[in-house]
Amino acid sequence: MNHFLACQLSLPIQKVYSADVSGVLSVIATAKRGIKVYDLRNPQTPVRQIESNLKFQTRTVACFPDLGGAKGFAYGSIEGRVALHFVDEPVDSKNNFSFKCHRESPVPANQHAKIYSVNEIGFHPKYGTFSTAGSDGAYHFWDKDSKQRLKGYSTSNKFADGVIAPITASAFSADGAIFAYACSYDWGQGHAAFKPDVHKPVVLLHGLAEADVKPRPRTR
Repeated sequence: MNHFLACQLSLPIQKVYSADVSGVLSVIATAKRGIKVYDLRNPQTPVRQIESNLKFQTRTVACFPDLGGAKGFAYGSIEGRVALHFVDEPVDSKNNFSFKCHRESPVPANQHAKIYSVNEIGFHPKYGTFSTAGSDGAYHFWDKDSKQRLKGYSTSNKFADGVIAPITASAFSADGAIFAYACSYDWGQGHAAFKPDVHKPVVLLHGLAEADVKPRPRTR
């Protein structure tokens, strides 16, 4: 089998943590909270380089689908936050925003909230809404335009030792009818805590209802 290299980019002494492509837009999240945006028609020079406005390490990045609308991307961090960035807007545009997710409210209320990593973000191929999946074993569907959550699901998947299995990867099917997600150890507790005979991966499928992913009018 022949293999063809379409494009190669050199990043100066920076580890790549996540990357995505949509149409001619490519976004790469690097160490030190760096984010580089490329136009693949001229990939040698980034069209924009920014520092993540999230305070902690970027875990995942996903481009808006190429549906003829605004170009941009979403990215999530290990601190349970997601940010939306529109490429054609100034960095300080009010349309660029972030929000908290994948957190458990403290009980009692004066204690610290439990915060989980956002491991995966994906955009619906038809509606342009997006999903987030995290170390809490939960996944949610969001509407970036109305800035609201559409639906949330907390899975009951646990490892053999009773620990909740993090969601480490997810994707919509090409027709947008199915949401697939994988549960496995996400290395959040380090190498020493990994038990191959206990932390076994599993892939699950969720048949989507229209209410899960269809945009809603903005509410006041």
